[in-house]
Amino acid sequence: MLMGDSNVLILGGCGFVGRNLVSYLVDNKLCKYIRVIDKTRPSLAYLSERHKKAFESDIVSYEQANVRSPSSLASSWTKSGKEFHYVFNLASETRYAQDSVIYNENIVSIVKIVIAEIKKHPSVKRVFDISTNQVYNMHDKKILVTEDSATNPKSPLAAHKLTAEGLWLESGLPVIILRSATIYGLGDIRGLSPLFACARVYAELKQKLVMLWSDNSQLKLVHVMDVCRALWHLTDHGDARKIYNICCDKVITSADLCRCTENLFGIRIKMANRLFCKLSRLNIQYIIDYANLKHLKVWTKLCNRSGIESTPVTPVVYEENIRSPSYPSIDVSLLLSTNFEFKYPSLHESILKEQLNYWVDQGVFPPLETQEVLETDILSGSESLDKYIEGL
Repeated sequence: MLMGDSNVLILGGCGFVGRNLVSYLVDNKLCKYIRVIDKTRPSLAYLSERHKKAFESDIVSYEQANVRSPSSLASSWTKSGKEFHYVFNLASETRYAQDSVIYNENIVSIVKIVIAEIKKHPSVKRVFDISTNQVYNMHDKKILVTEDSATNPKSPLAAHKLTAEGLWLESGLPVIILRSATIYGLGDIRGLSPLFACARVYAELKQKLVMLWSDNSQLKLVHVMDVCRALWHLTDHGDARKIYNICCDKVITSADLCRCTENLFGIRIKMANRLFCKLSRLNIQYIIDYANLKHLKVWTKLCNRSGIESTPVTPVVYEENIRSPSYPSIDVSLLLSTNFEFKYPSLHESILKEQLNYWVDQGVFPPLETQEVLETDILSGSESLDKYIEGL
């Protein structure tokens, strides 16, 4: 069967990766039919005009359903009257700092339900799920972290993702799992967008933004279109019941990201000194809570002034956003051995500007043109910490 004759089912297809996968498949005429199942309607998902156009394609159909319900998934699957050849499970929880009950319901339970449903449909040739590189031992001193490296997730999200991996691999289904680095690109909410929101705050305050760790820290990033390309590439080139790491195969440092962000927002970014970084490790949650409180006050006033009543973008950060792993890089040689090539191997300012404009153009990110002085009460809080950071 030719790839263009395939029927594709995308669970969570209105999400960040899902919308880009739909667009990629439609734009490149890679399949015959796409069924999107998601609890969020496309009209409420903050789709760009490009993504809306893809969803309006004759080969795409959408069904509102909650994948957490076995009967809802079964009904939505069969209602199309199609048998699917490739299933992409993109419906899992991706938010940080959620209760374990939430992760169990929205990651582990979903996988169990999807596995049970797929077993009823022998037409499925491959099923895909996306995990996270945070399942690895964050303190591994090896030069490269491979798919066989030790796992020791420190966050509840990563721990539940690892549990889900085990369920998939034990299911006997022809599953392929991508262990992904932080994903960025059009529609990103939790990858680099919180940094952009913070940068917008400091552009308003006309203050420098101080970031933790060192400017030569290697970031683990991958562009969403490379994730989509890898998913489809592995339908024909990947081995079943296999895990593949995916991360930019070029070195990207904190300095690279800071330089691009400085240029985008016209601010100065400085890395905190070693002493401050050491102190931060002792009570990282205090630093996070303080920063979030300060940033949210400014962000809220920026949104109000710009007429933004609701936005998926926020300057709130979590420990997972800023945790600094000891291992320097992720080995992607297994993925590259399938003849996959990265289209976005490194970080470019133009690509980040596209990501920023994705939200600005939809009117849910305060534009840089508004530069009025805000009230002084936005800086209320720990003034001593503010002064110390300013002096770094």
